[in-house]
Amino acid sequence: MSASERLNELMRITASYDIVSFDVFDTLLVRQVPNPQDVFEILEAVANAEGILISNLQRLRIEAEKKAELLFTTPTLDEIYDLLGKETNINEEQLNRLKLIEIQVEKDLLLPRKDVKELFNSLLQKGKRVILISDMYLSSSVIKELLSSSGFDNYEIYVSCEERKTKASGKLWAYLTNKIKTNTWLHLGDDTIGDVRYPRKYGIQVLPETFKIKSPKTLFIENEILNKRLGKYINGSISEKLFLGKLISQYLFNNAFSLIKSSDEDISIVGAWLGPLLSEFIEFISQNGKRKHLLFVTREGYTLKPLYEKYCITSGIKPETNSLFFASRVSTSLANSISFVRFSLLAETPFEGTIEEFLKSKLELSLASGKVTRKLYKLPREKKEFLSEIRPLYPEIYNLAILQNSLYKKYLENVTLGIEPCVVDIGFSGRTQYNLSQIYGKKVSGLYLMLDRYSLLGGVSCPEEHLHPIPNPIYENLPYFEGALQVRKQSTIRLFRNKDSEILPIFAHEKLVSSIVPEACHFAEDFVTFTGCWKKILKNKFELQNTMGIDIWIALLEANFLPDKYLKNLTLEDKFSGLNTIRVYELKKNYKHNFGSIKYWLKNEIKKRIPLFAYNFARDIWIRHFK
Repeated sequence: MSASERLNELMRITASYDIVSFDVFDTLLVRQVPNPQDVFEILEAVANAEGILISNLQRLRIEAEKKAELLFTTPTLDEIYDLLGKETNINEEQLNRLKLIEIQVEKDLLLPRKDVKELFNSLLQKGKRVILISDMYLSSSVIKELLSSSGFDNYEIYVSCEERKTKASGKLWAYLTNKIKTNTWLHLGDDTIGDVRYPRKYGIQVLPETFKIKSPKTLFIENEILNKRLGKYINGSISEKLFLGKLISQYLFNNAFSLIKSSDEDISIVGAWLGPLLSEFIEFISQNGKRKHLLFVTREGYTLKPLYEKYCITSGIKPETNSLFFASRVSTSLANSISFVRFSLLAETPFEGTIEEFLKSKLELSLASGKVTRKLYKLPREKKEFLSEIRPLYPEIYNLAILQNSLYKKYLENVTLGIEPCVVDIGFSGRTQYNLSQIYGKKVSGLYLMLDRYSLLGGVSCPEEHLHPIPNPIYENLPYFEGALQVRKQSTIRLFRNKDSEILPIFAHEKLVSSIVPEACHFAEDFVTFTGCWKKILKNKFELQNTMGIDIWIALLEANFLPDKYLKNLTLEDKFSGLNTIRVYELKKNYKHNFGSIKYWLKNEIKKRIPLFAYNFARDIWIRHFK
């Protein structure tokens, strides 16, 4: 059953009820962190960034809530903070500021579950009475503010801290069923005790098991592939928790009604696939590109330059001077071939074919027809014989190379205006940077997502830094990655000077990729913006470890979350490296899914079957000895 079909079925089920009630947290709203208590870790980091320095604030905030529950059973946020104030001895102004920070952090982290929101709005349109019921220390006015930010309005609300009764104890249900007289009431929520078993006890209907609502974290843990790859980040750094929370709460498991895989039509998941990795790379550029002129080399530059600028805006940092720089391995290899020795370096790269095919793929030249044999060379193994046969053609290559060399040198001077140029690219071999450093005759540095340790680079004229070495899991699945970064722009093969003395690119005439590929890649901007915003809020507490992006990339590929509609449009062609067109979908592996986690399975089975009077006692034992 598709997502739309399931939603239609839910609307049919709810049609016969006068009242439909919802739990709030993990049902209507989800946080972009794995655990609710991660809010307090972020609270501590934000407070420290603002100069409110309280050691172990996260732990103290959690302990204050536990003490308040012993004193008040259903404490309010004010009561919790009164106890926190006594533990920390901070003044009233700082205490009030901490409360406001916590509420703002909640607002920044929360987002709606799309399918629940659609159901919610449909019920209101049909004139249903909608009630929200939450076990929470936040007041109804604060929760309304949080809900309003996510587009929820026009409902009644009951909160445990105001009623001094909880759903989990059953007392709030007893109170509400006595207060609200109706025979047709349906409740929706994710907690087995507070949202399923107690409502049933008091005559309120709940959804059938096939529509059981689960939190994003529960759905994540039940997915063995994702949990195995990414479960270590549940208790990681703040940045790792935010990345994981956004991934599972917004992209993978936002749907509440146990839909494991996103719709095949929804290509926004590609943003979650590429976004974390590109966010790490953009942060790497911002840290290592200081006081340099960043050359975002086409074609990946069409993607990377806007992401870098967006990141700088959202993180509040000043971007370095930068340019979209028209260059390629083909164009710069020709410009660097001003000696036969430099030209000979091209024969050291793997290639199999004729001299004519070599010149076409490496330099976009057609000089060899009728002048050389049709012998198939295997390079670099047959380099000596190959160079011997091609040498008579070199004078023609030289004349073209001299022109391109002078154009590229002037182009670099015009663009950089005396600032050290720094190539920004995905990487692999670093040939474009190497060529430019030879052409320029000055230092040209480079920043790369990944680079082969046997690259051409090094030395004073072309130093480099890279985020990941090759080989790595992405490089081992390179057609997916390179195919995903394709844009509907042609590659640069030459420079020319127009009548106004402007230096401009000449483009190849390749077949353009499907528009769905750059459209899907564009969704990565959401992740980069998310990263920048939290970098601005958390400052030095937000540190990316540079491994999570790869883990997420591989996990989503293994767990088969990428839509077939998208994968079928991924193609890759690399003439320079001698590759024909690769249709990525044909490489796709069929990974087996095995859902289940013993711990979570056991916990849920106990919650389904334990006598209600024994639940709170069992919960204490579980938290102390198993959680």
